Amino acid sequence: MPATDEVQALESIGLDVLEWQSQLDIAVGTRRRDEDRLLRGHLFDLARFHCLVAKQESPRDRSSMLASRGGMILDAVIPLLLRTRDHAGLFEVIEWMRYDLGDSRMPSTPRNLVRFGQVLGGSEDATGVYALPPPVALSVCGRSILQAADPGVDVVAEANEVRKALAGERSAWWTHMFHKGSLIWALLTPDGVYGGAERLDASTRQALQTHIRALPLPLSEDADLLDGEESAWLPSVIAIARAAAGPLVQSQETLDQCIAAVPESVAVRLSEAFPHIHDILDDVYSVLGRWMIPDELVDYLARYAADARLLVSVQPEVASIPTSLLRTPDGQALVEQAVQVYAPPVRIAVDIMRRPSRPAAADSHLLIRNPRGDLPNSDLPVQGSRVLSGWGSASGTHEVASRDVVLNALREETSCTEPSALSYLGHIEAGVFGDPASAALLLAPNSPGSVGSCLSARDMSMAQVKMPDRIYLGGCEGAGFATSLEWSSIGTASLALGSDVVIAHRWPIIDGPHAGLVDQECIKLVADGVDPAARLGLLQRQWLRLWRERTGSCTPPHFWAGLQVIGRSVPVEELMPQG
Repeated sequence: MPATDEVQALESIGLDVLEWQSQLDIAVGTRRRDEDRLLRGHLFDLARFHCLVAKQESPRDRSSMLASRGGMILDAVIPLLLRTRDHAGLFEVIEWMRYDLGDSRMPSTPRNLVRFGQVLGGSEDATGVYALPPPVALSVCGRSILQAADPGVDVVAEANEVRKALAGERSAWWTHMFHKGSLIWALLTPDGVYGGAERLDASTRQALQTHIRALPLPLSEDADLLDGEESAWLPSVIAIARAAAGPLVQSQETLDQCIAAVPESVAVRLSEAFPHIHDILDDVYSVLGRWMIPDELVDYLARYAADARLLVSVQPEVASIPTSLLRTPDGQALVEQAVQVYAPPVRIAVDIMRRPSRPAAADSHLLIRNPRGDLPNSDLPVQGSRVLSGWGSASGTHEVASRDVVLNALREETSCTEPSALSYLGHIEAGVFGDPASAALLLAPNSPGSVGSCLSARDMSMAQVKMPDRIYLGGCEGAGFATSLEWSSIGTASLALGSDVVIAHRWPIIDGPHAGLVDQECIKLVADGVDPAARLGLLQRQWLRLWRERTGSCTPPHFWAGLQVIGRSVPVEELMPQG
């Protein structure tokens, strides 16, 4: 370390001792080809940089900083970790980077895939600027490379303890990110930690593009089908038609309904663009499985067999890919081989780990259904202990799902000492990119015929409500992962405000009977409360088998393959009192 007079000299030019040391490490490490020292210097830069980004109140400033410098630091860190085979360090850095709110995208992903819900109309939340809490790190197998490089980094927990607390003693934690044309992955198992990188080749790129086109999201390529027509609803109908012809839906009936609903010139183009249904589900997710699933994960699945459980971390670039459908080399889907739990960001995951768990059946269940009154009628039975809905179906103002009524209901849930649940069946506004907690539930207007109200994640936080223990978000994209809005999502806000687990979809869901069936089952999951990830996995395996056999009224994968149990879900036997 520098002497006292050197420290004073460094401080006089605005450089602290650790910054000076990091620059020295980079310079000396480069000259001497000392990779350990070079890595330490770059890790310090990475840690300090993200802490500085978090302090910026403007989302635009954060994005600008991340775009201009964030990738450059990572460009140096990732290759060093891979070359030195520091897989524990790689795991730590990937989880640290879940905090990165940059706007990097996989090159094959249409950029407007993540732009389908950016503005909360007329809401002050859409224009506010907010700083973020500083990022935090995990130690992995007893060490933190980030804290070793910068003692100011806050290490909040050991990754193995988080893994066991959220998914079970025998689980493995699989985390991955996309960087510089490669999938960077790490796997933390009861037996060790592994890591690596896999390039995005031409066949994988094509499979990924096929998957993206199978989602009911407006894409830039749809402009050719509009034939100059300008309409607020046409892009959505075209997106649904494209999804109907794709591998996740495969519904000629839905495609025909879309063609019948659009102007004649557009209908002709739709018929030409989608002349037949594509039954290529296994082909697409076998290719993506070969890219995403490492041999070490296959070995874990074989070793632990019926006890295999995965805690999965996803980042925006790969978040819309349904891990449940990924195929391993033996042809089985991942959902057939492991229970899957999804990890929230580190800070929230650790909060959940430290809370007492209440896995028993819900004593109180708040059901909010169709608050805007614009969803198809369904035969969904009323299963909540309290039901709120739109003006058209409510018997009085106390049953209308307006903002004030919903907030009051959540405040009542806050005082509940027994396990509680919430199911929301409606629309979710995804939020504003880079603006934490801007996602919102779209609710009923305060009076019939007036403009509908909304309840944002920030509103929930400011109201100081404790969210119910278990939540099902039947609205589209409640998790926010696939839109790079993870920190803005209703799911993340609920977990931060006391929920143990949130079940949410990865993508928008096409309304109809199939959606209603999945809603019914997910409502039961949050009401029951015992190991919801295992129970959802059982349902998904049943739906997958029926879909393969095409028996009865089988539900297409679009409606259930993107469901994710986020938070804590451990085996029943681990919930039993010890001793």
